[in-house]
Amino acid sequence: MAQPLLKRRLNPLLLISTVAALSLLAGVAVLSQDQISDKQNRISELKEERNSLDTEVTRLDARVSNMSVKLREYEGDLGELRAEKQNLSDTVDEKNDRISELESEVENARESRDLEDTLNDINSSMSVVCAESSGGSGAEHNCNRWGHEVGTSNEG
Repeated sequence: MAQPLLKRRLNPLLLISTVAALSLLAGVAVLSQDQISDKQNRISELKEERNSLDTEVTRLDARVSNMSVKLREYEGDLGELRAEKQNLSDTVDEKNDRISELESEVENARESRDLEDTLNDINSSMSVVCAESSGGSGAEHNCNRWGHEVGTSNEG
């Protein structure tokens, strides 16, 4: 005859092994729960770090965008300044050319003045020579040729 299940005698070894297995399972469950909790905390920390990094990336992207705008502005300013520098350089070249022309004109004017002074000195000398000349045919011809009369002084 078969004994009902509850009326059976319990095997002490089976009972001890069952209790030990259940204790182990409870311990593993507690350890697993701690590990799960630790992992959830780590996941939460990583999410916060990711959000912080996303915020930093957004801030840096905005900064890069602003710097790109400034860079384009500076490049435009640089182009304008280069054009202005070229214009000023051209103006300086023109002024230097004009200075060279004026220096050449001044040199020519000095030479002309020196020639006029020399001509005036020669004319003065001719006037004196013609005034003191006694009227020989060669002297009269040369004096008349230079606008002086023999025996008279044209100064005055």
